[in-house]
Amino acid sequence: MASSFSLPAVVVRDEIGACIRAENAKSSTTEPEIAEAEAFLWAVKMARVMNSIKVNFEGDSKLCVDSICSKGVLANWKSVDVIRDIVDQSSSFLACQFTWVPRSANQAPHVLGKWALHKSFVGQLVDFSVSPSFVEVLASDS
Repeated sequence: MASSFSLPAVVVRDEIGACIRAENAKSSTTEPEIAEAEAFLWAVKMARVMNSIKVNFEGDSKLCVDSICSKGVLANWKSVDVIRDIVDQSSSFLACQFTWVPRSANQAPHVLGKWALHKSFVGQLVDFSVSPSFVEVLASDS
């Protein structure tokens, strides 16, 4: 997270845990809770575009996951609209689950975000090998 924006990252894995997509986007928020919620929303939108039917979204923000699972009841007033959008858009999946995981098991998006901030990169990462630390974390997170 920079002083005036954030670069939330999303890592998409298939059913066996292999990374099939990784990308980030620039967000105007510097509020961690909002950035985490925006990353979930972005992941939901991405899964819909990919025509996914059964999905499991993992994140290390317990507050965010609990807020989504409570359909926005627990959300901070700053993120409640994003949370409600997540709940609304995720209702289109046949099966959808939001799961909290410890940060130690969710390093790939954080490493991608830090690398992207350092390289001023925004978009889909096509060549994972440009960031050896990302490749290493992909292997350990799966």
